[in-house]
Amino acid sequence: MKAFDLITIKADNTTEPAVPMGTPIILIDEEMIDVGKLEFQKEYNSLTIAHPKNEGELKPRAKEMVLRKVPKLLNSKSSIVIVCPESIAQDMIF
Repeated sequence: MKAFDLITIKADNTTEPAVPMGTPIILIDEEMIDVGKLEFQKEYNSLTIAHPKNEGELKPRAKEMVLRKVPKLLNSKSSIVIVCPESIAQDMIF
């Protein structure tokens, strides 16, 4: 997969296309941006997003990239998960 590819998270905790746990992602939810990596939480039997310690500095960069590359996604009325560009993923600190 490449940066900005869509990832669908299904009710059975699988993804389409299948991506490995730990994949860096951007969550877009009604113009709001979150960054992190996809994880499976056994405790909740659910996929979650692990947020980096430095998400405050990464979110504006991610939003700027989304605005440049895929601006229409910010207007969605549903949550969207996309693959995070390497230039942001490499700066995530967990």
